[in-house]
Amino acid sequence: GQPFSPTSSTNANTASSAADSNSSSSSTGPKTFVACKVCGDKASGYHYGVTSCEGCKGFFRRSIQKQIEYRCLRDGKCLVIRLNRNRCQYCRFKKCLAVGMSRD
Repeated sequence: GQPFSPTSSTNANTASSAADSNSSSSSTGPKTFVACKVCGDKASGYHYGVTSCEGCKGFFRRSIQKQIEYRCLRDGKCLVIRLNRNRCQYCRFKKCLAVGMSRD
């Protein structure tokens, strides 16, 4: 046999098994991180049909209540992440709908 040496495949296996054990206990563990489907920030719960943060929940609620029509100043393909989610409301609202948010 070959002498034991840490290889990338061994490390990948231990990483995936650790991830598997974390994911199986995610429903009970209080410290697990669930990401907002819209911007990737820490989700506060299940709102309007998807896991989302308080910011995106409130943004979506205001958008549908006031029936606001947004416009993108670029080409409608702005990156919506936590750090810049407030830059383009059109693309943020479009992403809310794309990930499955609905008023129902």
